[in-house]
Amino acid sequence: MLSQIIKMTSIQKPQLKDLDKVRNILAQWNDEADTEKYFSRVKNEIEGANEFNMKFWIAFDKEAIGIIGLCDLSPDLTNFSKTDKPGQLKILYLDNKKRGKGNGKKLVEFVEEEARKFGYKEFFVKSAEIYKDTGWGFYEKMVYKSVGLVDNKTHSGKSNIFGKTLN
Repeated sequence: MLSQIIKMTSIQKPQLKDLDKVRNILAQWNDEADTEKYFSRVKNEIEGANEFNMKFWIAFDKEAIGIIGLCDLSPDLTNFSKTDKPGQLKILYLDNKKRGKGNGKKLVEFVEEEARKFGYKEFFVKSAEIYKDTGWGFYEKMVYKSVGLVDNKTHSGKSNIFGKTLN
């Protein structure tokens, strides 16, 4: 059954018609300010105003069910890098009704392959402490290792930094 669910999902570049659903997915996980920040970054890429070399993709299962992005490594994480070409998983959010069905795994595997195509040699994820119960274990299952903590600028507490070498 799980393999059928994964096969039904497609991953594509976002389009303007997808933005309402993207905002709804982001709002399930973020406060209004973060929702608008990520929403505007996705919209900017669609409109050709890309910043920080950010790229986004949306998972579909009849409708948009998740969003993921990658970018160059943010300056606050460079001390964790051991290669000359690190990248960063920027966002990963799934519609709450679509969690636990293999969609997150498929999105991460997809974006890791995209990262390899862009020449990234290692990949990092910064996950806020508010996602400790949802995200941290997931990234560990995806063979990411915790490499350190940084102060979280948006939320209280720390963000866990996870890293992985891309082969």
